Amino acid sequence: MTPTDLFSGDDLSKRARFVVARHLDNNRARIDIAMDEYEGTFPTLMAYVRHELDEHVAPYMEWILDYVALDRVANDWQASGRNWILPDRLPSGQDVVHVFLASDPAALRSRES
Repeated sequence: MTPTDLFSGDDLSKRARFVVARHLDNNRARIDIAMDEYEGTFPTLMAYVRHELDEHVAPYMEWILDYVALDRVANDWQASGRNWILPDRLPSGQDVVHVFLASDPAALRSRES
């Protein structure tokens, strides 16, 4: 499932911005930084990993992705600071994650204090 399977990309981007604003206490500068790193909205972080890997694997090698432990890659990417996520429940009741590159600005703020 791709982000556009849920809503239009623009709707999801607006929803992500709303969730980020709430997460970052409406700090406009940090919201803008976070949204510059917005990768999309996905059903799970594993779906995002699969989406990313699909983009970088040659078509004749796609079969190998069925053997990748997507959950382990997702956990590693998040633990290493490659990605951070904000879980959300859409008005339809569907649970999703908004995925961003780099470290969570709220976590960085707490380290600055």
